[in-house]
Amino acid sequence: MSLRGAAARMLFAVSLACAPSACGSDGHASGRSGAGRGAPLPLADDPPDPEPPPPQSAPPDVDLGALPEGLEVPWPEQPRVRREIDVRDATTAAAAARRAGSRLRVHADLDEVTVRADDVELRVDEGVRIGRVLVARGRHRIRITGGRYGTIELAVPAQHVPPPPEFRPAWRVTDVTIEGVEVDAEDTAFFLRGQRLALVDSTAEAERYSVWTGDTDDFHSEDLILAGNRLTSAGPESTVRLVDVRRAVVVDNVLSNTRKHDFRVHGDSDAVFFGRNTLLNTGIMVGSMEGDEVGTVWLVDNTFHHDVPSLLQAPPARIERLVARGNRVFSDRWDCLVCSRGDGWEVEGNRVEAYRPPDGSDPD
Repeated sequence: MSLRGAAARMLFAVSLACAPSACGSDGHASGRSGAGRGAPLPLADDPPDPEPPPPQSAPPDVDLGALPEGLEVPWPEQPRVRREIDVRDATTAAAAARRAGSRLRVHADLDEVTVRADDVELRVDEGVRIGRVLVARGRHRIRITGGRYGTIELAVPAQHVPPPPEFRPAWRVTDVTIEGVEVDAEDTAFFLRGQRLALVDSTAEAERYSVWTGDTDDFHSEDLILAGNRLTSAGPESTVRLVDVRRAVVVDNVLSNTRKHDFRVHGDSDAVFFGRNTLLNTGIMVGSMEGDEVGTVWLVDNTFHHDVPSLLQAPPARIERLVARGNRVFSDRWDCLVCSRGDGWEVEGNRVEAYRPPDGSDPD
């Protein structure tokens, strides 16, 4: 994709704001073509439902490696599928995505799919594109595999009509696995909010955020896994931004940006492990905004190919504990990764060397 550098606009305009006349019960704009409209249509001649298969413990071939002692992040529980439905049009998609226990095998391009039931799996054929997938508030055990997308969003846990917005922790989406997808986003690729969420082995090119986690009022998103992805953002915003997150594992990703940070942690966040990632061009920001209260963040065995002014912004006043160990920085702008440290921080074994592009030879 050619990143178009679209003008940044406030995230709440994307995820929260809409006029009462344009909002449905989930607080999102209605009136789109495709899956979001109309009553569900019955699907005739359903076979008897067999016993649901046991949940998978993890997506295949994903190893998170060694995590810090005491940090346990469970994989999402997998959907309990009882039927498969072939989808080639918006009407069938809308009906099937309302039926609990359904696997949708999507064979044709769609404008939008809104998942309004628990235990739903989308398996999208190679090369098939869905413009937008929205998982409605309070849904559980959702899996999305394969295919191409414009954006994938887990709904804000709030009701916006009538105003003012009402947030409830019970409206968080839970147990979502997104695996092997490609997203080409005019704005944000993945809006990930909820509990027990995993994004693995996927790619994104986004005009703004590749991954945004936030908009949960005064509660948190919990148990987030980002592993083995290649995520690229154009620069108006950071590549991955986590706000109000508890327990996150971000490992083995390649993150790229033109000027904003590849990775940021803000809000009331704690227990964030960032390990074995490759950062292209830009760096990391943690706890740098007014009101941030960050607990423990681990930066372990990451590689930076850094050529913008900011490498690591991590003010000690807003971060209780930072562990920076075994990181390797290729930069002509800095000679230290953690240049100012707080009490109780653990900083060791970090190397800073002359800038080297990511495809440069490594003598070690």
